[in-house]
Amino acid sequence: MTDKTKITIDLASSIGDEAQDVGQLIQNNAFNVITEQVIDEIKNAKKRRDEKTYDGVHDSRRMVFFIDSTRGAGKSTFLKSVTKKLATYPNLQLLIELDPTKVETGEHVFVSLLYALNKLIEKQRNERYSSFKEDKYEAWRKQFKKLAGGLQLLDEKNSPLQEIDEEAFLDWGLERVKSGIEFGSEFKALIQYSCELFDKDAFVISIDDADTNFTKGTRILEIIRRYLDSSYLVTLITGDLQLYSHLVRDFYYTDLGENIFQHDRHRNEEQIKLIDHLETQYLKKLFPLHLRTHLTPLWDLIKDTEYLVKFGKNGNTDLKLEEIIDQLLKKGLHIKDERDLSLYKEFLLKRSLRSIIQLLQFCTKHMEYVKQVDDMTFTHERVAKGFRAAFRASLHSHQVDVNALSAGDINALNEAVFRVVLEDGEFDTGCYLRPQPRKNITTELFRSVGGRSCKPLRWSSRLRYRLHIARLG
Repeated sequence: MTDKTKITIDLASSIGDEAQDVGQLIQNNAFNVITEQVIDEIKNAKKRRDEKTYDGVHDSRRMVFFIDSTRGAGKSTFLKSVTKKLATYPNLQLLIELDPTKVETGEHVFVSLLYALNKLIEKQRNERYSSFKEDKYEAWRKQFKKLAGGLQLLDEKNSPLQEIDEEAFLDWGLERVKSGIEFGSEFKALIQYSCELFDKDAFVISIDDADTNFTKGTRILEIIRRYLDSSYLVTLITGDLQLYSHLVRDFYYTDLGENIFQHDRHRNEEQIKLIDHLETQYLKKLFPLHLRTHLTPLWDLIKDTEYLVKFGKNGNTDLKLEEIIDQLLKKGLHIKDERDLSLYKEFLLKRSLRSIIQLLQFCTKHMEYVKQVDDMTFTHERVAKGFRAAFRASLHSHQVDVNALSAGDINALNEAVFRVVLEDGEFDTGCYLRPQPRKNITTELFRSVGGRSCKPLRWSSRLRYRLHIARLG
């Protein structure tokens, strides 16, 4: 049996989304896989060019690496760590780290890409003026200017051809058509010139959170489809595939237009199936299955990796994550039965990584000089408060009075438990207040946030619930 990989989680440095060292990166296995994949794809692309199978302009195989997970799974930290690692390879050059949600300019996202490329080239020229290849730079500059006509076409709403005479319209219009047709190949030629200037095999483009901005997110996907299919470009993009799915469906639905559905109602089912097919094939084309990386929950990761937790001024590094979670649940929620403990631990470790880390940060605050897990003092009040904070949004979504629970109102607790038991339909087992798989919000939370033991309710309480359910019919 092989030893598990050991990863240290430093709670003090797990606050932001900054890149982390490999020894502290929770998704370590996925990190190793994606970095190896990138290098392999670059080698294959270089081999195709060396064998004259394709040149850099006509090789349309995308090197788009999609990092998939839900919100709060650590995508941003993972992406920055991968980008930082790739930037250390001598044959790669980081072009841009782009977060569409933080771009304030109203310009097309593609303009930000060209701005970063131009800035990078000019910086290198100024720093290495004596050894810079001026002949190649002039060729690059000439190629860069060729994109000017095509850039005007990115904004389809504003056309400079609207208010000019017919003769000028014909000449200028033909020039614009030429610019539009050749824009993609001209851009790929520009990237090839840029790589030759830097003596690099490829540029790296990092895109984060494109799925959370539907307007710019659609533009990002279309840029990838139209222009980033070059063997000189490595694109790393994060997101939730489910969100991208909705984004693409909305794109095609808008493209088809509501009139089609209104005027041809007897074919609505057929039209929906066509949109389903378009959505599936579009995402497979942009994000090839073999280049996708899925960030899994901690519950799955602990099977192959041993996680140690570092916290406090003394920097404890010998405390195991699973043992800390056990102590938190035992002392904080008064759980004694091992089967119940396993159930609660599975529920907690399947939550988003952000929720788990922040809960640990909250519950271990002010803990200093802890030498072993048994010495950790998880008070019931502190753990209950942490759970309330971690799951507050879920509690609110189920119309639970969180403030009343915080104040220890038993009536609010009973009402909340009863309502969720009704929603779950678990009339026989719901009153035992254990995690249920049907809902994200679970009945045991009400017991924990109420500041009481997680033992089953008394028979009188169960009978009262059953009578109330029967009365409601």
